[in-house]
Amino acid sequence: MFKGEVHILSAHMRVGAPGALTDNASGGKVYIFGISEDGQTGEYGVNLFGKKTLNDFYGEPIKGRKLSHHGEICEIIKKAHRSFPYFGFMSWDFCVNDKDEPVLIEYNTGSPEALAYQITTGPLFGDMTDEVLSDAASKMGRIRYFK
Repeated sequence: MFKGEVHILSAHMRVGAPGALTDNASGGKVYIFGISEDGQTGEYGVNLFGKKTLNDFYGEPIKGRKLSHHGEICEIIKKAHRSFPYFGFMSWDFCVNDKDEPVLIEYNTGSPEALAYQITTGPLFGDMTDEVLSDAASKMGRIRYFK
């Protein structure tokens, strides 16, 4: 939420390794794949230890996949985030169930972990970086952000 508008800063798919019960990134048994605005996977995935891969745990290429319901999930998030106007950053976890329906798993209002995500999709604020940092600096009063 920035200046009263909800912005999707980035999207990712977290995939746990075969035999893993969760996609818990701290154990290193997960890869994070960046997702573009149109729902396409990026060229590679990374784990939180910085290991990069072009293929998933089954040897299939990461690049060229399209996530089902990506646009619909983004619209759900934009609508739902308006119910939490005092949380600038939120992370939303979704899956698609066996009936091919998007399902909210959880939302997180704490500070999002950004390092692995920025590795796959670029700067956290994307095209809004200058505006967001300038806004934050002006609110701090003593620090100015210069490009």
